[in-house]
Amino acid sequence: MNDSQTNDAPDMTGSLTKDEVIAILSQDYALDCTQSDPSLLMQVPDSAAFARFGRLILKMALGELDPARVPEPVMREVLDDIGIPIPADWAIRFQPRPPKTFIAMYPGADMALAAICRFRQPGGDYPMPPQYGDWLSGSSGMTEEQFYEFRVGDYTLSYCR
Repeated sequence: MNDSQTNDAPDMTGSLTKDEVIAILSQDYALDCTQSDPSLLMQVPDSAAFARFGRLILKMALGELDPARVPEPVMREVLDDIGIPIPADWAIRFQPRPPKTFIAMYPGADMALAAICRFRQPGGDYPMPPQYGDWLSGSSGMTEEQFYEFRVGDYTLSYCR
């Protein structure tokens, strides 16, 4: 055991056991919010943008639009028109989920730190699209298909804010 480990700390160099994972999950986050960069938290697109993005994703999923045939500059313009601006220094990548494969995309440490530190500051918040509340209250005026497109857009968009 090296000097940085204690008897109750999990071994961070090898494979973890189930008990070690559970122990990590039961601990609070180890955060230094002075290192947080809130500029990494992009503005939440409006609900209609999520729905338009969801429609784009479903067109790809159903084979009606092959993203490989859309040059990146064109896709940037399309996404911008939809209301999903992508930072100029970010790559754009679309890929289908392989069958019978569980994929979990998670944010980079810098973005996760910025988001959690935002929650913890006085008056901090988590910006949710209002569409969820509108749908639950029955005031959205959306059909189930439109709400599905919205959810696909929201859950597929990996801004991980």
